Amino acid sequence: MLLLLWSLLLLLLLLGAPQGCAQGEAAALPSEPVTEWQDKGIFVIQSESVKKCIQAGKSVLTLENCKPPNKYMMWKWVSNHRLFNIGGSGCLGLNLSDPEQPLSIYECDSTHVSLRWRCNRKMIAGPLQYMVQVKNNVLVASWKYLHKWISYTSGGGGICEYLHKEHLSRETVEVWMGLNQLDEHAGWQWSDRSPLNYLNWSPEINFDPFVEYHCGTFNSFMPNAWRSRDCEATLPYVCKKYLNHTDHEVVEKDAWKYYATHCEPDWNPHSHNCYKLQKEGKTWNEALHSCQSNNSALIDIASLAEVEFLVTLLRDENASETWIGLSSNKIPVSFEWSNGSSVTFTNWHTLEPQIFPNRSQLCVSAEQSEGHWKVKNCDETLSYICKRAGHVLSDAGSGCQEGWERHGGFCYKIDMVLRNFDHASSGYYCPPALVTITNRTKVSITELWTFQMVRSFPIALRSVCRARLLSAHVSSRC
Repeated sequence: MLLLLWSLLLLLLLLGAPQGCAQGEAAALPSEPVTEWQDKGIFVIQSESVKKCIQAGKSVLTLENCKPPNKYMMWKWVSNHRLFNIGGSGCLGLNLSDPEQPLSIYECDSTHVSLRWRCNRKMIAGPLQYMVQVKNNVLVASWKYLHKWISYTSGGGGICEYLHKEHLSRETVEVWMGLNQLDEHAGWQWSDRSPLNYLNWSPEINFDPFVEYHCGTFNSFMPNAWRSRDCEATLPYVCKKYLNHTDHEVVEKDAWKYYATHCEPDWNPHSHNCYKLQKEGKTWNEALHSCQSNNSALIDIASLAEVEFLVTLLRDENASETWIGLSSNKIPVSFEWSNGSSVTFTNWHTLEPQIFPNRSQLCVSAEQSEGHWKVKNCDETLSYICKRAGHVLSDAGSGCQEGWERHGGFCYKIDMVLRNFDHASSGYYCPPALVTITNRTKVSITELWTFQMVRSFPIALRSVCRARLLSAHVSSRC
């Protein structure tokens, strides 16, 4: 902070700005040639459409005639992305406790207002994607308009170049993060499989690069500006590792475990919970209230095991798509479950989550074929699934023999004895058959069980048996 104040003091001395000068004394620009103070990074901000310049007043900032310019129209990008006004001897600030209040000049070390700004294609953007706009000739922060600003003293050039000249030589601009859509059968996801429910794409991004490029970056001095880039580009990157990742493994394994659950008639049981598909088409908000009125909530999904159950339910009921309880009405976008549970899992469809153009509320559906999620207009009418807690039957068995794991209508077991394929598939050791994998959820459960049981053994060919659960007794030598 001392370095910032010392830099500002030197700047004022260089410009010859007298201390405590009132705005009524609006002095003309310094006598040195324009190119000299432009080289110092000082500029006058002009509205591209109105052709007037921003002038700092005692309490607000207004647009005034640019001729002749005065020191209250002079600005400079300083450290920590602050916009310093020469005449007002302070920094442009936004009072987040009352964002409707006009913008003003504050002490540059103030902790009660937001002083950080970024420049993006002739727009001046602040926190929470507020943009510097004009209302009744007074500067305000708003999401509603895209007011563009240019440098009056450089013949209409952008003011962004002054910020970039200050930072590009010493700061990294763009770095890789784990966001990608490299799985051609799925949407955007984090490389460590963390849930993708928070999105902070750059305001300038549109649908075309979002489709064309499949890897995500963030800007190191504009952290609320994600972009999609060509994955073959070479950029710096940021790594992350878990101190303890076992909690996630336990939760994932438990999600596939069978729990006998009792539900009321017309409700479908699955692992502690009861589900009911309502085929009558409703908007997302109507579906939400309908579930709540039935002592339940619009479905939240916490695992791939629950996705498989949802797909089966939709297929059995001949429904192609359903509302789920995920939505967002925030900027930046942050999807949340309507029942307040944490978002621990996401399952986006190809090119999703598609949030362009931004709407005040974004709602999410799941489709039948793979259970993938799509961002939809909340006013569309779809089927919906309600979910509520069921009664777990603690004394009920899975119906499988000891050593077998139940999933859906089948029992599974991994044979740790090493055999060649002919012996394993002969039907003697593994009747009636080795496992068949028909979708990605079967891949996941097989991977999980195999990993849990054989991670301490050398890699070798082992056999996974599957038997259909027809009664409480399953006969097998596997």
